[in-house]
Amino acid sequence: MKLVKLGSLVSASLMLAACGSDAANFNASTAGAGNLAAGAENGGSSVGGALGSGGAVSAAGAAGAATGGTGGAGTAGQASNAGAAGAPSGGKASLHAVGSHIEDNAKPVRLIGWNRPGGEYACINQKTPAAFDGPTDLASIQAMQAWHGFNTLRLPLNETCWLGLNGVSPNASGNTYITKVADYVSLLRQNGIYVIVEMHWNAPGTFVANSQMPMADADHALDFWTQVADKFKGDLGVIFDLYNEPHLNSVPDGGLVAGGSGSDAWSCWLNGGCTITPQTWEQQTGGYVVAGMQQMLDAVRATGATNLVLAGGLNWAGDLSGWTAHAPHDSANNLAAAGHVYYKPEYCTGAACYSTLQAFNQAGLVPLVTGEVGEFDCEHSFIDAFMSWADTSNVSYLAWSWSLEPCGSPGPAYSAGPSLISDWTGTPTVYGQGFKDHIATSTQ
Repeated sequence: MKLVKLGSLVSASLMLAACGSDAANFNASTAGAGNLAAGAENGGSSVGGALGSGGAVSAAGAAGAATGGTGGAGTAGQASNAGAAGAPSGGKASLHAVGSHIEDNAKPVRLIGWNRPGGEYACINQKTPAAFDGPTDLASIQAMQAWHGFNTLRLPLNETCWLGLNGVSPNASGNTYITKVADYVSLLRQNGIYVIVEMHWNAPGTFVANSQMPMADADHALDFWTQVADKFKGDLGVIFDLYNEPHLNSVPDGGLVAGGSGSDAWSCWLNGGCTITPQTWEQQTGGYVVAGMQQMLDAVRATGATNLVLAGGLNWAGDLSGWTAHAPHDSANNLAAAGHVYYKPEYCTGAACYSTLQAFNQAGLVPLVTGEVGEFDCEHSFIDAFMSWADTSNVSYLAWSWSLEPCGSPGPAYSAGPSLISDWTGTPTVYGQGFKDHIATSTQ
């Protein structure tokens, strides 16, 4: 989805390929992070989804949570439902892929929670640049922990801001941005919450990242992941999601030019080296050379990081049909697949929206994490069915999103949402209430 907000005027347009939409495009020169809804990025295929699992302490005990970053009792000594079912109450987190499931210190867990947008777009606002949109203090974390069953937060990042490139304000880029991100991750981890950090917006060459692109760029992606992995490698409760929503398969005709790895989209996804041209509604950088999943994974492992790594499929992470045949080789043997799922009735209904995830998960080769799941009608019947399947199939899921954008929007534009909350204290929308009720009672 492409969303540009100028003051109070919102202009939105949607271009779709197959069964998916692109990520929202933020115009940095005119739109302010304070004006842009926290969920500016609504991308995700209609066939992808989200993930999650336990370890958060209760709101009452959050302030006294163990500083080691695992779930545990707080000052009141009472763990929440999430903490009871999630990460162990003692010692450091140690997430690992074991067969088709994830374990933390040998205890099976699922990652259950939501996305927290802002880190991808707030930093490029030229008027009031900031690392995030909305609060990142303890009270805001406690509001999340009041939703029992929550244990994971997915944090979108901006490649340009992290690296401090191409004239982005130093008030929200480079060391300033890195420190703000690291402090937020640290506070989340101190309160027993797993954190997924992911490359959400990127741009090649001298361009500023102001949207999602079809795939990571060879110019900067390896530097980004080298630095991010080096920053967080000491905490195995932090997960690395290499690229938000690859969509190499939906570029214009002739927009995928063969590199050393061949001309097909899955080979380029794995090995990079091909040249890709963004679609007309994406940031117009011209053709650029792609960094593949294998290259980014190798950059992570070269730092000594053994953290759990996620690799999302094609079609905005909604298609996992070629994942197994093109799976990256992981020297640390700690890799999971990521998929995204959105309900868009013009393109699919019911289980057809995530059939490729079902087929992949049935094979049981690696864990499946649904990094984004959402329902644009602001209802929850679709996500109810999806979560019920995921609960019985050992699949993790994370909703889009904990943000103050409108709860939903009509198709085919889908210009806003879906948002779980209507204020930062955690008051749920109708969509959010359905998600909240489900995770409070589901077996993790």
